[in-house]
Amino acid sequence: MKHGPFISMLAQTLGLETSSVRQVARVIREAGFLKTGPRGVNAPHLSLTDAARLILALMTGEPPSRVLSAFSELRALVPLPSLDGNSAYHNQWVDDRRLENLEDYLVFILQELQKPTENNQLMIATDEGERDYNLYMEADLTYGSVQLIAGHNKILFVRAETAEILRKAMTQNSAPNSEEKKIWPSLKPSAGIQVKRIIDESVFFPISEALSGQSIDGLGTE
Repeated sequence: MKHGPFISMLAQTLGLETSSVRQVARVIREAGFLKTGPRGVNAPHLSLTDAARLILALMTGEPPSRVLSAFSELRALVPLPSLDGNSAYHNQWVDDRRLENLEDYLVFILQELQKPTENNQLMIATDEGERDYNLYMEADLTYGSVQLIAGHNKILFVRAETAEILRKAMTQNSAPNSEEKKIWPSLKPSAGIQVKRIIDESVFFPISEALSGQSIDGLGTE
């Protein structure tokens, strides 16, 4: 799918004005985060990385004038270190070196959605003995975190500085001290475009259908 139709589909799926989505796309494209090329019939097709980046930019809720900064922070969030065996969060993909940040994970999920349901890593067994997708992403931009449920994984993404503080605290079996709390990072609440901070199957499936048949690009290539 090319950029124009995808933008229209995404705007409809998220309940946004197409013009607002187009403006956000233009900002991140001009910053080098989306493919560029000729217009019309020779326009480039959207890659999975392009799609993931546009989704994340819209999840910030920021207007075009402020979206780039918030998007840059959001895409770089990293998985919470899970050193505690009793942690509520578990990540079976933690050792996959292609998956370093939230953007990488979202590209991976879009890639999995393109695959047949057999052995799909986003599915779990239901109580009825069948297999179904288990997919949910929620952004709490007040505290700069994103919770992702995908298949058997439940992953919390935080800023790299926060992850390092938590990693150090868990290694030492202690809570972050007062000095560390002073630098506890967060994204400020947005007063811009009002967009869903929750993405579940009802959003992922139309996106996957729109992207079906497109070539699968690499993870974390830019």
